[in-house]
Amino acid sequence: MCTHTHGTRVVQKIISEANTRYHGSNQLPLLGAIRQCCLELALDPNGCYVLLKVLDVMGQSGWLLEILIDRMCDICCSQWGVVTVKKVIERATSVDRVEAHPHLLPTYPNDPPPSPTPSGPGRTPVPQQQRLPIVVGRHSRRLLKLFVDNFERLSRDQFGNYAVQHLLQGVSELMQTEEGHQAVAQMGLIVRPQVVEMSKHKYSSNCMEHLLAQSSPEYVRSLINEIVSTGAVRELLLDKYGNYVLQKMLTLASQEGGKTFQTLVDAVQPCVADLMYGPSQQQQQQPSHGGYGGNRAQNDIDAGRHQRLAKKLIAKFPQLSPQGRRGSRHQMAPQLASGNSRGGYPSGGGGYGGMQYRHGSAGGFHYGSRDYHHQQQQDNGY
Repeated sequence: MCTHTHGTRVVQKIISEANTRYHGSNQLPLLGAIRQCCLELALDPNGCYVLLKVLDVMGQSGWLLEILIDRMCDICCSQWGVVTVKKVIERATSVDRVEAHPHLLPTYPNDPPPSPTPSGPGRTPVPQQQRLPIVVGRHSRRLLKLFVDNFERLSRDQFGNYAVQHLLQGVSELMQTEEGHQAVAQMGLIVRPQVVEMSKHKYSSNCMEHLLAQSSPEYVRSLINEIVSTGAVRELLLDKYGNYVLQKMLTLASQEGGKTFQTLVDAVQPCVADLMYGPSQQQQQQPSHGGYGGNRAQNDIDAGRHQRLAKKLIAKFPQLSPQGRRGSRHQMAPQLASGNSRGGYPSGGGGYGGMQYRHGSAGGFHYGSRDYHHQQQQDNGY
């Protein structure tokens, strides 16, 4: 019944009503049956919403967290399993709080209201729910250790990367704790030797952006200096995924200002000038990461794509403008001056299921800032 399109609605309703009757107790007869098949339910498009309902309304659901965390990696790498994992991330600290302080069970899950209720004539203002202390217990610690130990594997998976992003986005209270900050630092050490490779990967590049946003300013500065010193700036800039990570570095460095931002600007600016005006004759004769060399038709397509990227970068970061640095010595490439980008570069909203990736429906790739989305079906009763 849990995996049936309509039966799942009935089970979710029973869980909600029984939870009210038994005051949040986990001694419901129905939970014994769910315990036997919760792994199967976690991977099912309808069954996963039954588990989400349990985690949403039952504070004494540590038994479910234990079972799911034991098989977390396998569940993360499933299209619907990642939906379950995201709820586990959100509820781990709340379950730990109830286990540490049983008298707080009526306050579960103690989520902040989405927005304050407006007050008006004849309307009683709704008081804000008091935020309780964050408790990092056994479930939260296991969860963090699992993501640290399997960061590379999950980041490269087409579904697992969404679980990593959800954790790093700070949706959970877990990332506001000292244990969460330590986990981010450990993840940074793991990706340090292969930061360029992971930044150029289709899925892990998303995780790299969120990891940089959560990392300390010292880590970001050291990573930028390393990329500049190794000459990997051009490689990242011309890559269809790596350029997003480079833009995130520019954004974080610009917010902090100082020498690091100027160092990165000085390294990126010549590359932007090449994108705008075309490469030098030597670069045209020697193939590189940006596709210079090769047949003329492909070069025309790359030139149009590169110019659009350069314009977007300059719009976001005016300091990258090549005006005054290149002067009149560089003329715009013929295919750009004519305004004709032969071959076109179609764009569109690609995706797998409800997930939006960085690739277009026609094989094109979008440049610029992107938001992380994982839309879920809402017609199954949850």
